Amino acid sequence: MAIILTVLFSSLSPSKATGPDGIPAYLLKRYSKVIAPSLTVLFELSLQQGVFPSEWKSANVVPIPKKDSLYDIQHGFHCNRSYVTQLLNVFHDLGHALDSGNETDLLYLDFGKAFDSVSHSKLLFKLKSFGIADYLHNLKQCVVIEGVSSFLNIKSGVPQGSVIGPLLFILYVNDLPEVTKNSAVALVADDSYRAIQSPADRDLLQTDLDSMHNIF
Repeated sequence: MAIILTVLFSSLSPSKATGPDGIPAYLLKRYSKVIAPSLTVLFELSLQQGVFPSEWKSANVVPIPKKDSLYDIQHGFHCNRSYVTQLLNVFHDLGHALDSGNETDLLYLDFGKAFDSVSHSKLLFKLKSFGIADYLHNLKQCVVIEGVSSFLNIKSGVPQGSVIGPLLFILYVNDLPEVTKNSAVALVADDSYRAIQSPADRDLLQTDLDSMHNIF
């Protein structure tokens, strides 16, 4: 772990802004070999006890305008996977259905502002089995625009741009295939589709949609 942290610190960009702790990236990068062993001990204790230090739960948020507003089927945030690999799987399923003379209906779903809309109460319920639920307790953030606002508690969403953010989102949607028992599923982060093979399956498709609504 210490070696991994040293490598991660060495790759930090000195131009990055500091977090709430005020420690500049160039300092972590320059003294990575000295800092890494102590942080390793803290990380290991945190994982063993399932408790995260409160200082790790605060973050500064800098608004940046945008130009545009642990199932195997998940293709988002996985090494060697992407939208392309997901589409190839979908096209294969559709091609097989057409060759078999079956009807296929597709329903495309998408979470609006996926990372921001994750319910903490529902995610905490799912994380308890992994022993890492404490990470979301008392999370705080402030907005930085010509100064720093007061810290407020975060009640929804997972940290974007963080290492653990994508993992938390994958865990949040990981049980999706368990509740969609009558349909096929393909995932790229928050995107998915459902397929049925005959008009008579429409009620089963609706059952899957109702089940999804109950868990997300």
